[in-house]
Amino acid sequence: MFFARIYPKKGFGEFSALAGITIAMFLIVNTVLSCNSGGGFFGNATDDYKRKLDSIAIAEGDLKAQNDAANLKIDQLATRNTQLDSDLKRKQDELEQLNQKVADLHANNRELKKKEDKNRKIILTLEGNLGRQQSAIERAPGFTDSGNGALYRLRDSLLSRYYHLLELGSVLHASGIRITAIHLKRHGKREKPTLRAGKADLLRVNFDIDENRIAESGVKQLFFVIKDPSGKLLTTPDRSSANFTANNGTQVPYSFMREIKLQQNEKVPGLVVEWGHEYEYQRGTYSITIYNNGYKIGTARTILN
Repeated sequence: MFFARIYPKKGFGEFSALAGITIAMFLIVNTVLSCNSGGGFFGNATDDYKRKLDSIAIAEGDLKAQNDAANLKIDQLATRNTQLDSDLKRKQDELEQLNQKVADLHANNRELKKKEDKNRKIILTLEGNLGRQQSAIERAPGFTDSGNGALYRLRDSLLSRYYHLLELGSVLHASGIRITAIHLKRHGKREKPTLRAGKADLLRVNFDIDENRIAESGVKQLFFVIKDPSGKLLTTPDRSSANFTANNGTQVPYSFMREIKLQQNEKVPGLVVEWGHEYEYQRGTYSITIYNNGYKIGTARTILN
C-alpha cells in the first residue's frame, strides 16, 4: 500500500495537505497502469515474474518428458520380467524332466544291482557248498576214484553249474544304444545328422557299458552285427569280417569287433563306434546288435527315408 504523510505547514518549502494528496493519487494511478501495461515503476518486476513463470513451464515440460520416459522404461522392464518369468518356468520344467530321468536311471541301476547281488550270493553259496562237499569227500574213508564215481559226478556237476553262473554274471550289458546316420560336409570337416538314405555317409553308434561286479578288470571284446533293410549283413570292403562263437555253440558272422578297457564295478560311458562303406545306403531299417562272450547284450534300430 502506497501512502503519504501530511505534515502541518511549517514554512515556505514544505508541502501543503493538497500537494500530499495529489502525490498519493499519482502513485496509485501509476501502480494500476504498471500492472496493466507492464510499464511504470514496477514494469521490470513484472517482466521478471513472467520470465520465472516461463522457466517454471519449461521445467514442468522437462519433468513431464522425464516422467514419460521413466514410465516407458518401467513398461519395458515389466515386459522383460514377464519374459524372464516364462523362461524360468520353462527351465524349471526341463530341470524337473531331467531330474525324473535321473531318478529313473537310479531306479534301473538299483534293479541291476539287486540282480547282480543275487547272482553273486548264489555264486558264493555254490562255492562254499562245493568246497565243503569236496573236503568231505576227500576226508571220507576208503576214498578211491573207482569207488566214488557218483561223488565225482556230483562234484563235476556243481563245478559246471558254478562256472556257468560265473560266465553269465561276467557278461557285460550295453545301455543307451543310439544309431545316427551322419552326413559329412567339406571333406569331413563338418557333419550333421540326417534321416535321408541318399545323404548318409556313415552310421554312428553311441552306447554305454554298465558296471559289472563279477567281470574281472581288463580288455573286453565287443562284436557288432549290422544289417541293412534287406537283412543282409554289412561287412568290410575286403571281406575281412569273421565269425564268433555264440553261447549255444553256433558260429555267428559279425561286421566288426572293438576292444574296450573295463574296470570291475565301474561303468564305461560315452562309447562311440562308426560304420561307413563305399555303397549308397538304402531306404528302410538298419539294425545293430552287440555281443559279448557269445551273448547278445544290446540292440538298436534306425530308419532312413
